[in-house]
Amino acid sequence: MALLLLGSANWLMGRSKMKEYEAVLQNAIAIDGPSIAEPFRGTATILEPATDARFLYESASIKRDYYRVVKRGGRFLTVLGTILVLGAMLRRYLVPQR
Repeated sequence: MALLLLGSANWLMGRSKMKEYEAVLQNAIAIDGPSIAEPFRGTATILEPATDARFLYESASIKRDYYRVVKRGGRFLTVLGTILVLGAMLRRYLVPQR
C-alpha cells in the first residue's frame, strides 16, 4: 500500500509541476523569442550576453526535466504497488488458509 500512496503522490506532483514549468518555459519564449530554446552553437553564440529570459528558460528546463523523472518514478511505483496488492489479494483468495 505504501508503494501505491508514494507512487500516486509522486505521479500527481510531478505532473502538476511539469505543467507549471511548461508555462514558465512558454513565458520565457514569449519574452525573448523562440531562439532562446535553441542550444548554444559556436563561439559567437556563447559570447552573446545572457538575458534574464535565458536564465529563466534554462532554470525551468532543468526543473521540468527533474519533475519528469519524479513523474516517471511515481508511475513505476504505482504500477509496482498495484501489481503487489493484486498479487496479495489473489494469494489470499486462491491459497487455502491453514
